[in-house]
Amino acid sequence: MKNQNHIRTFRRLLAELFAWKYVAVHIFVIAVTYLFVILGVDWNYFLFTMRFVPRPILFLADGLGFLIPILLLVTLILLGKWKKKILFGNTAMALGLTTVLAFAISTFYKIFTGRISPPDEGPFTTDISGAFHFGFMHESVIGGWPSSHATIMFALAACLMVLFPKFRLMHCFAFATAFFIGIGVTFGFHWLSEFIAGALIGVTIGTVVGEMYKETKGK
Repeated sequence: MKNQNHIRTFRRLLAELFAWKYVAVHIFVIAVTYLFVILGVDWNYFLFTMRFVPRPILFLADGLGFLIPILLLVTLILLGKWKKKILFGNTAMALGLTTVLAFAISTFYKIFTGRISPPDEGPFTTDISGAFHFGFMHESVIGGWPSSHATIMFALAACLMVLFPKFRLMHCFAFATAFFIGIGVTFGFHWLSEFIAGALIGVTIGTVVGEMYKETKGK
């Protein structure tokens, strides 16, 4: 029964995130990506990072992007069992659902947009930032548009902000972490526009899930 409730909730939230109310967000991130490509912003940003940004930052951000959501959820679940408070359980549920939605939506876009990731090796003489292979699974979903790291981390930060509006320090830390991870993976794995798209889609997801759960988070 619980699994069925979770599935229904997931479907309802997914439908809401693609409803007319939020269509503007999806259109906006597509428009930003288009402008960044035709104006050369993505390519010039990539050339800049290849020249001036230390490569280890890329791998640190990438690793943290995988570890932090898992550690956060595990910690909340364990605290819920230890403290016996509904607050931790509901927060874990909200953040878990946020993570799944963020991953699902970003992966859905990647499956059909088929954007090529930045090149691994030089010489970087040809601008490939506009290379999209539209269709079904024409490119790997590792990399691609939008950035899943940015989508998930900004979704988690936004959800926490909605659930705990008075915890300003936590908001700053959550969004600073999301920014570091999201921008960090643009130093080789993602284009800048993929970070922006992921961040805005993520904030939308986190806000919608947070609003649904904040009335039942308990104390």
